[in-house]
Amino acid sequence: MVVVKRRTRSRVEQTLDSIGFSSPAQVPYGDGGSPRFLGGGNSSRWTPGRRFSFELNTSKQSYKWLIRFMCMVACVSMIGAYKASHAAKNIAANLEGQQIALKIQGDETFATLKDAREGLKAVRKYVDGLKRTQDALYHEIRMVNEMFEAESASDMPDSPMRGSSDELVQSWMQHRQDALTYKINNLKDFIQQESRQQVIEKYGSGPIRAKFTINFMKHDLERTFVIEMAPLTLMPHSVHMFLEMVRMGMWTNTVFWHHDDVEHIIAGALFNYRTGEPKFHHLKALGWEGLHFPEYSEEYPHDKYTIGFSGKGPNIYINLRDNQDVHGPGAQSHHDLPDEADPCFARIVEGVDVVDAMYRLSLQDEKKSKDFRETTWDQNELTRIVKVELV
Repeated sequence: MVVVKRRTRSRVEQTLDSIGFSSPAQVPYGDGGSPRFLGGGNSSRWTPGRRFSFELNTSKQSYKWLIRFMCMVACVSMIGAYKASHAAKNIAANLEGQQIALKIQGDETFATLKDAREGLKAVRKYVDGLKRTQDALYHEIRMVNEMFEAESASDMPDSPMRGSSDELVQSWMQHRQDALTYKINNLKDFIQQESRQQVIEKYGSGPIRAKFTINFMKHDLERTFVIEMAPLTLMPHSVHMFLEMVRMGMWTNTVFWHHDDVEHIIAGALFNYRTGEPKFHHLKALGWEGLHFPEYSEEYPHDKYTIGFSGKGPNIYINLRDNQDVHGPGAQSHHDLPDEADPCFARIVEGVDVVDAMYRLSLQDEKKSKDFRETTWDQNELTRIVKVELV
């Protein structure tokens, strides 16, 4: 028992020292009164009841203060959270308003830009028109100057009517025509040279052959015939274009189209053999518009069983007889110059009997019409071009 008491006093003394009492005898009463000394005089001993009351009151006061502090912190936190939430809502509303304003501004800017582009196109078109007009005016001025130069160099006497002389005008026109012809011939020579070089690089120097595989649609029978290209020294531009069409598969599933009122040719057309839709969009996609000029050589005329381009192409035809009078120089009205002719670029070297069989086909008797233009696509007797390939 003595040891327990000593330990208890030691713990109490430590507690008193921790809260600031200099003497263990100076202990406050449990009712909050002024401190008194226990045991009287200088006695340092406590009573057990006083010690328990002091410890209990100290614990209750500590808990109350902690709860109040936590409640205060919670209230402050709630107030701060509310203010932050309100501020966030205001910021979100402002951002949404700014987003709407930016969208409206962007739409207006896009509309303005679109109008500006249309206006720029119109201005460019107008400027291009002015440039063309200016070029035409400069051309007329040059022609007038050349006429005056020719007039001043002539031996005609000075007179007010000298500028309107028919002889002078004819001489000047002939001079201009000769100059233009010279330039045109130079351009043709350049195009032919470039075409010849490309053919040699891609297909060799020749002779170059291609095989047509055809199908008599009403008879479900495939036949073939072979053509040989003209020499590259004579028709390089036309040969190059046809070979490029073959390489790109342009003639696959097209037609030979023939009818009973045309007997001198069989036309090969870039039309789909089932629907009759043209395939010219393939050429446009490749940037082709046909031949640059209607190439022709007198050394390679439109004889029987030769192949020619219709005008500048891309459609072709097989000559069933000597057609020099029909497709030779000056015979076709669709050419720009009177001495131009359809290009003749190949001849049939194998399968002439197949071509003769095609010639014998015509419109079905029960579907014949007085004018073939009144017939529909399926009423025409067609030969399907299954494919064309190099051999």
